[in-house]
Amino acid sequence: MHALSFYIKKAKDLSKKLLESFRARLMASSQRSWSLSSLPLDMIEEIFHRTPAESLLRSKPTCKKWYDLIKNKRFIYEHLRVYYYFFF
Repeated sequence: MHALSFYIKKAKDLSKKLLESFRARLMASSQRSWSLSSLPLDMIEEIFHRTPAESLLRSKPTCKKWYDLIKNKRFIYEHLRVYYYFFF
């Protein structure tokens, strides 16, 4: 159980760091408009980990980068682990 709480803390710390990084990039940017596709892949991955599988499957045709990520076996297994932790 101790190892699990260690990984939970690490996941929360990573999410916090990614959010802070995103905010800093957004504030530094002179553009007011942006799209999800313009975010770094690691941030998209974090967002997708918290997205229901049905929604991910509908978003596959959005762009090649998303399609490749959603079809990746490592992402699928990680999505199952993270989504289960956050929502169950």
